[in-house]
Amino acid sequence: MIDKVGQLPTGTAPPYGQRSLGAIRRIVVHHTATRDDITPERLAEAQVGQGRPGITYHYLITGDGAIYATQALDVVPAQTGKTGINQESIGIALAGNFTTAAPQAAQLAAAANLIAWLLSRFSLTTTEVVGRRELENVASPGAQWQQGAAFKTTLLVQVQAILDAYRDPDVVIAQLQARVRELEAQNAGLAAQVGQIPGLEARIRHLEAANAEQAAEQFVDRDRVFEPGAGNHERYASQFNRYKQLYPNLRELLGTISRDRIQGQAVQPEQARENET
Repeated sequence: MIDKVGQLPTGTAPPYGQRSLGAIRRIVVHHTATRDDITPERLAEAQVGQGRPGITYHYLITGDGAIYATQALDVVPAQTGKTGINQESIGIALAGNFTTAAPQAAQLAAAANLIAWLLSRFSLTTTEVVGRRELENVASPGAQWQQGAAFKTTLLVQVQAILDAYRDPDVVIAQLQARVRELEAQNAGLAAQVGQIPGLEARIRHLEAANAEQAAEQFVDRDRVFEPGAGNHERYASQFNRYKQLYPNLRELLGTISRDRIQGQAVQPEQARENET
């Protein structure tokens, strides 16, 4: 269901009244007498252009089966010419013109699901589902509602089947069991992922140990690494500091390398005396 409540065009006329949800007694089915792909925005614009405060239906169902919520259920739009009926009714509009043809299967199926949900929510039965033409002298929801295709019968059969499924304990149990199996499969997948964590942790420790060993090899062999020569001290001291940051666990080992020894190998005595002065 696509929520369009409060998002559609409104007019300058006084707003529709409100009611308690306990006042709801029936569902009224309409047709829009337009194309079956009309949007709720376009329909609201057209009705506002006729002087209404806003769209006159609580729900709109387009030909492809999309359901739009267009008014809050506690709002009382002018869906019929009778105030008392409006006060007690939920209006569902099927987009299209059903004077000569019935709605498509997707649209009827969506309407059946919506109506079944509303009947269940408000403790109503299929006898409380009517077309507007049954309440006043209008064409909506089209001549095919009770004659010709008689899609009211088709619709209510589908609605009743859905309600029966709601109430049949065996159906409910089967649905719950299917959900349990789905959750068990999800849990098994998560457990398999968790089972991989110890192996990954062991691999990380192995890599850390290997890196530490390589770092130690580069600095423990001082005679090889810190060879006397111009620029060696600065170059290797920079590497020393970098690896010291990367491998804190080598601090104690690396601390055994004497700075005096490094300087003694990298700087000539004459240069040292010049630096002291």
